[in-house]
Amino acid sequence: MKKLILLAFILMPAFTFAQDDVYGKSPEKPALFMPGEFPLKEGKVIYENIESAPGKTKSQIFAASKKWIADRFNSGKAVIQTSEIETGQIVGNAYGDVTLKEGDVFITRINLRFSIQVDCKDDKYRIRFYDIMVHEPGNAYVSSYDTPIERHPALLMNPKKPKQNERKKSHIYSINNYFDAVISDFKNSILKSTNDDF
Repeated sequence: MKKLILLAFILMPAFTFAQDDVYGKSPEKPALFMPGEFPLKEGKVIYENIESAPGKTKSQIFAASKKWIADRFNSGKAVIQTSEIETGQIVGNAYGDVTLKEGDVFITRINLRFSIQVDCKDDKYRIRFYDIMVHEPGNAYVSSYDTPIERHPALLMNPKKPKQNERKKSHIYSINNYFDAVISDFKNSILKSTNDDF
């Protein structure tokens, strides 16, 4: 009888173990975001803003955009990959640190790497942030690596864990605030620099 009870206790974990579904790891279980949490286009997170700039020429907006990229991301040469005044397009790579919070409490800081694109026309511009990756720094045991933001486990929702989802929503909110602030800074920079006729 004691052996039977011991055997039951040994086998119990095998019968009761159930791993939660991991969303975002395969096409059968796509990444789950709450509607409206991230700006998605075709399953990819893309931040985009189109603004009119009445009375501003393409070359004014182009020059102001290049200056803003160099100032905001410290090194224009390292960031800007292509810039063509004829097409009015600037493409580059950048990075930024985002502080993740829950309410008013600081939790951690993550490093995002992303592509940036600015399209300039007379009286109008568009700025886009895409190919957003969460960069995980390496250490003595693990190499550094990047994970697409759409598949990062700290941001994926799991319908079976509502408390974790609330925390993840606050992380997503912090990331959205970061990109909203960057876009707002870009807009203010364009308005300020194009109004300066020095």
